[in-house]
Amino acid sequence: MNFPIKLWEKMPEQERDHFRKMSEEDVVARWRSAEGQAIQEKIIAINLSYGSSKNYLEFVGTVGGWGNEPPKIDLRGIEFSEFSNLVGNEIFGFDFSGCSLEYANFSGSQFSTSVFKNSAILFGEFSDSVHQSKHDQLYPLPT
Repeated sequence: MNFPIKLWEKMPEQERDHFRKMSEEDVVARWRSAEGQAIQEKIIAINLSYGSSKNYLEFVGTVGGWGNEPPKIDLRGIEFSEFSNLVGNEIFGFDFSGCSLEYANFSGSQFSTSVFKNSAILFGEFSDSVHQSKHDQLYPLPT
């Protein structure tokens, strides 16, 4: 079992322990499996049709957050390095809000107008990436 299919609150304790104890290597390697590639393709398709991260719950469950944080959609270890959300002349804003992105790899990627609200990005790799949130124009980051 590489990916949860249930909400964290509905998982038996043994299943929670399995996902809680997955190593960095395990959460990264699962995206190279046929199941992981199919999930990633669905995520891309949802975003190219203007969907949201809430749609991900149709095929992947949630994992518990740190401390009192609510559970998040389990995308830990996902690989989006060198990815661009520019298709033709159109930018498709991806939605990663409410997702667990620990150990994810976004290095060298371009995710303009994408949303990472309430996501967990601890230990994620974002070097040489370009991420411009819809909110950056209203609240620019200090330089």
